[in-house]
Amino acid sequence: MYHSYEEIMNPNPQQLDNLLQPLNPITFGWTQSDDESKYSSPSELSASFSKHTGEWEQSVMHQIVKKVFESVDISAKIDKIVCFGLGFLSNPWEYPGRRSHVQHAAALTMASTLAKRYPDQSPIRIYAQDPRYTDLDKIFLGSIGITVLADPKGFLEVDERTLVFSVAPDVCVRQIVADLNRPAAMVWDAISDDTKEKEDWREVERWGEMVWMA
Repeated sequence: MYHSYEEIMNPNPQQLDNLLQPLNPITFGWTQSDDESKYSSPSELSASFSKHTGEWEQSVMHQIVKKVFESVDISAKIDKIVCFGLGFLSNPWEYPGRRSHVQHAAALTMASTLAKRYPDQSPIRIYAQDPRYTDLDKIFLGSIGITVLADPKGFLEVDERTLVFSVAPDVCVRQIVADLNRPAAMVWDAISDDTKEKEDWREVERWGEMVWMA
């Protein structure tokens, strides 16, 4: 937050409170969804989810995910999965709605596969945070073992025994999670090239002197 010279030298009482507050490294902001569901009942949503889950379980990617989680070396025993921005299931603008359904089905696959590695552990909990979940989404997700959390409670659930799952979120989930607490593992979509460190360094002339640039 920036303030003018006049505001700093002559603050009114309301501004004074803001000026005296310490800067926060992270500010959370969220909105409540007002989207309408394209499903008229939980049973209709359940039927659609079952259809897309069946397609997911027959896919090559499903087999890849299972093999990875059966064999990947994870030092900590994961006891929860926290999902961010998987999309709301009853999105009326997404046809046929497959993406968000499959991503939630993938979270269930990860949980069931990991649970087999820890037979002596309590069931792996699954949490999901997306500001656009409708009331129908929340009811349905609760019925299949996924607890919906309001922003920012999902971030506060992340600890050293958490698997974070997020695909193309609208907020900087990786950065926020890294600042709050380092999870046991993260499942992410491809990172764009502009976020990777460039290694092609070269010496060029700038402003009359030689400098190294990447």
